[in-house]
Amino acid sequence: MYYQDGMKYENESDIPDIGGFECVKVEPNNLRTYYGKSAGVENFLANVNYAGNGSTALCVDTGDYYIFFDYEWYKQ
Repeated sequence: MYYQDGMKYENESDIPDIGGFECVKVEPNNLRTYYGKSAGVENFLANVNYAGNGSTALCVDTGDYYIFFDYEWYKQ
């Protein structure tokens, strides 16, 4: 078993590339807060679709901020 971002994977090859983003906080209803660098944001946005509505992601180097709602990330 392999684990990444609180998710369990059977094979290492199944683990998605989340662009180096790190979940720094998890709250009830799978509400998550992520920090990462803008260089990895495209991989992160494409592969993290399991967060709860209202989850956020911050690119610490550019200040770009995203909110997750209805299985999609929206840049603010």
